[in-house]
Amino acid sequence: MAATNPYVRSEETRQKIAARLNPETPKAFGGKTAAGAPKKSASAMFDGKNQVNAYDKKDVLRQIEALLDRVATGEEKLLPARSVTAEHISPTERADIFLSAFSDPSGQGFSKIGQELLLPIKEIIDYEGFGRRILKTYTLAQGQVNRIDKDVDVAAFIVSSDGRAVETRVSDKYVFPDEFEVTAYPSIRLSEVFQKQFDVLDRAQDRAKQAIMRSEDVGVISALKTAAPNFNDTISYSSLNLQALESLRFQVERHRLVVSKFLINRREVSDLVVFLSQQVDPVTEREWIMMGYVGRILNADIIATAGTQVGQGGLGRLSVNWEIIEPGRILAVADPEYLGVFPIRVELLAEPANKFVLGEPRYAWLFYELISQAIINPRGVATGSKS
Repeated sequence: MAATNPYVRSEETRQKIAARLNPETPKAFGGKTAAGAPKKSASAMFDGKNQVNAYDKKDVLRQIEALLDRVATGEEKLLPARSVTAEHISPTERADIFLSAFSDPSGQGFSKIGQELLLPIKEIIDYEGFGRRILKTYTLAQGQVNRIDKDVDVAAFIVSSDGRAVETRVSDKYVFPDEFEVTAYPSIRLSEVFQKQFDVLDRAQDRAKQAIMRSEDVGVISALKTAAPNFNDTISYSSLNLQALESLRFQVERHRLVVSKFLINRREVSDLVVFLSQQVDPVTEREWIMMGYVGRILNADIIATAGTQVGQGGLGRLSVNWEIIEPGRILAVADPEYLGVFPIRVELLAEPANKFVLGEPRYAWLFYELISQAIINPRGVATGSKS
């Protein structure tokens, strides 16, 4: 007689969890009625091993055909497997799950729990780039000339009945953006791979991609700040409110353009929240923030960036300032089609560059992309500075 596991206290709990994870299986095909209409069988279409209950291949096809017919008519719905979260399980049931995992003689249950508990403690939220949302992106073909055609201008005139039409000569104007390389070269000592309690290889690749996106954003912001003063005035403001945003928006929209995004630092979001608190009651202010209205104002999206000095005294050795837009700076930009371009010659790729042949026990990758960035229409960007 097999010994009973004292840690698995409730078989009912396991069955209850399994029922939540697995949706109800559809009924099998039960033949046709006298009128020729298909009918369901009392038995399930799939058995406990998730295999079709059928006599032969012909019956399998008949079962599938009947199921698809019921799905097409809306009689049957194919639902994905449901997930069970913490709020669906009582504390007693959760204790049963952990005890079952810890008492698994194969050790697989304990390993799965450990993988979830031994994730790294992250210094900052993973970075998400926004530069490709600001400019118009497209991929250059092999050998394609990186040339941007500027828009043409044609004038119309009213002439007398005996007058001549006035000619408008369309000139050929092109812009040739410079291309530059963006690279990242992370390497990890072999011993670290086995000593770390998480997948350090996968994490290193993620951080390398984030560093690439940050470099792209730094280039875009630098180009925007250089282009803004060419046609638009720099707006000074003491506190970021609707008046300051409207003044900045006017600089762009007076050129028959529409502002689609405001780029600000996280500190300026505090000004917006304070401004809202002075205009509405606390309940309405909270509803606006929770519903996302603070993220979109004056029909334009707000992209807020925050930075921190990572590396000095932290887990890393390199000092990286993740601040893309400095505090006190605000940018208003038009849609990408009316602002600039982001041509991509070589999309981001990663090539293994292990150092074993050099006598170093290190895994390494070379991340590489060949891109260019250009502001074609400086009228589409305006900048403000906090005084």
